[in-house]
Amino acid sequence: MGGSGKSNNQAQSSGRQQFPEISPGTTIVPFKDFKEHGIQRSLDPDGIERDNLGIPTLELRFKHDTDVSKTNPEQTASGVSFRPAFKVEWWQDWEKDEHLRMHGPYDYTLPPAVLLRLAASHFQKYRRFPKNVFENLWESTFKIYAGILGTIPVWKKASDLPKLEDEDDISDDDFDDAPKLKRPGRVIPREPYELYYMQQPPIVQNDEEVQALLAASRAKTGRTRGEIPR
Repeated sequence: MGGSGKSNNQAQSSGRQQFPEISPGTTIVPFKDFKEHGIQRSLDPDGIERDNLGIPTLELRFKHDTDVSKTNPEQTASGVSFRPAFKVEWWQDWEKDEHLRMHGPYDYTLPPAVLLRLAASHFQKYRRFPKNVFENLWESTFKIYAGILGTIPVWKKASDLPKLEDEDDISDDDFDDAPKLKRPGRVIPREPYELYYMQQPPIVQNDEEVQALLAASRAKTGRTRGEIPR
């Protein structure tokens, strides 16, 4: 005790932490040799409950899920069932929340064209559209066909049309040089008039006719100048 107290005093005076001395007859098992042992539930013939090392223990009234060895190689994994992932189609996604959607009320004194745009806007706002051909059909086919999507009309200027030359003005020198190929300009995507309106782009002579064409397009979709479709 005297030596132990002296060594402890020296450790305290030096500010270092030191473990107490090992008692006689005590063996410390190294961590690498340590093996975890759970509780043995089966009783011995003498009726005394013992652990896996044979040391008598107090009998447990209830069994806990943790009363097993954590390093038992025979321990099976927990019975967690994994549900296979499956793809939800767009119509299934819409049908799932259809009872939660509430549109309106609408002011039926508004023009029919305005009511149609409002209904189409609410229909698209509260539904997730798949990123595929279906969304393109809604935007570029149905909305244009129904007159909901306002698009700039297509026209051709009379000055851009090819001019016919008189035969007297044509000389043989005009055919000596090979024709120069021009790089085609960028094509601006526009609605196909032949498909939606069954007509060819109109030919305009001046800017006044262009403005008249734009005004007719706005009146067709029920919009006025400066109004943004909702």
